[in-house]
Amino acid sequence: MSDWNQVYSGILSSHAGKHKEAKGNSKLRNEILAEVKVKILQRELLESVDLPCNLRVATRMEYLHQLDPQDQEEEIAVMQHILAATGKRWEDTGEHQGTGNWSGLVTNWSQTGL
Repeated sequence: MSDWNQVYSGILSSHAGKHKEAKGNSKLRNEILAEVKVKILQRELLESVDLPCNLRVATRMEYLHQLDPQDQEEEIAVMQHILAATGKRWEDTGEHQGTGNWSGLVTNWSQTGL
């Protein structure tokens, strides 16, 4: 079975530029992420792939490498907040699969308390 980020790479890449350009505008970034989620969920019925438990956090991880360091810090803080609010740990969600080295970054940050 393919990784979710490969199956939906077209949707992810079509919104990547907008996400990056929304620097400092968390409201706009949230709207973009919501749009990505809706489009993926609309196509989900046609695909045979397991989606991450928290699709917005996983999508943020996909876009994280495109951001400058300050934006990366802000996004990681948002992801940590989301996971804390939902009572999940990054390792428990399964989103670290297929997201490259960024999952280690979030795991390392969460262990240091940043």
